[in-house]
Amino acid sequence: RARRTGTAAVGAYVARGRSGPRHFRHLTEMRISEECVHAVAITPDKSRIVTASDDMRVRVWDITTGLCERNWEYESTPRALATDPTHVYAGFGDASIVKYDVGTWEATSFPSGHAFTVYVLLFAKGAPPVGDRQATPMVSGAGDGELRVFDAGACKLLHALKGHNAAVKALAVVHGAPLPASTMLSGGDDGEVRVWEMSGWTCLKVIVGRGSGINCIVSLSALIATPDKPAAARVACASDDGFIYTYEFTKDGGWVETAAVSAHKDVVWALGYISGYVVSASEDKMIKVWPAQTSPPWDCMETLAGHGDAVCCLAVTQNHVFSASSDGMLHMWKLV
Repeated sequence: RARRTGTAAVGAYVARGRSGPRHFRHLTEMRISEECVHAVAITPDKSRIVTASDDMRVRVWDITTGLCERNWEYESTPRALATDPTHVYAGFGDASIVKYDVGTWEATSFPSGHAFTVYVLLFAKGAPPVGDRQATPMVSGAGDGELRVFDAGACKLLHALKGHNAAVKALAVVHGAPLPASTMLSGGDDGEVRVWEMSGWTCLKVIVGRGSGINCIVSLSALIATPDKPAAARVACASDDGFIYTYEFTKDGGWVETAAVSAHKDVVWALGYISGYVVSASEDKMIKVWPAQTSPPWDCMETLAGHGDAVCCLAVTQNHVFSASSDGMLHMWKLV
């Protein structure tokens, strides 16, 4: 199904100087593609960048040199990426999923069972382990409004979860007190956020949004109980209307919206959470940094400028943010 091409890079890193924003420094930029980059992932050993782009290619890049090491061309557009300790997974417009072995980069395709595009993939840490390897299950969200749960290593479908009335584009796992069990949230074009209990994969609650599609959800650090406020689990959601919506779960109050942050002038496509900061990426070509260690609504701490077109996706590690845009460019930022 894929045509393997050579290892020639579209472009390598262009180094940046030490001047830059207060909290994040712009390190490098490189051309990934001549077309939109839909997803970026970092391999677990932090040695490779994996990209999925509108030219129907999945590429693997050396994170140190910026050189392309692997390049697969497909007949359908890759839209989602996820990693576990030994594999990278890509979700495609034809509803298939491809598994790549990070040791050999052998690629194995398998059907997702979805009817339309796979928009998001997530390893559901905290869910009951699956298969002979007792591995973390992988969850997909797609254009048919369904979620599917897999034993990804065995390429085996385990559960199909229904409920959304439009494409599912966002998944996040939330752990810790005061939640009674590990929980997954899903969001999509219907504007709803659904809360799933992962031990039985049942929907516990539907959080009715404000009618605008949800493109990304990130879990934030929990708030510790104080004499004035109970402990709370927290998430942030990126929306088509340019807002970041935040929600909290408390033992007595359940899930409630806590703020609507007017973040960007256009669609917010992606969010990342790094060392107490939320990083947002938008159609308006901007990346903004928000102080998520404080209670919302937040004021923007800084804007990371440099992209020449809509910023479509983010990947974060402990100290770095990788951003990619619809003009095919990838930028790397370091937390300083």
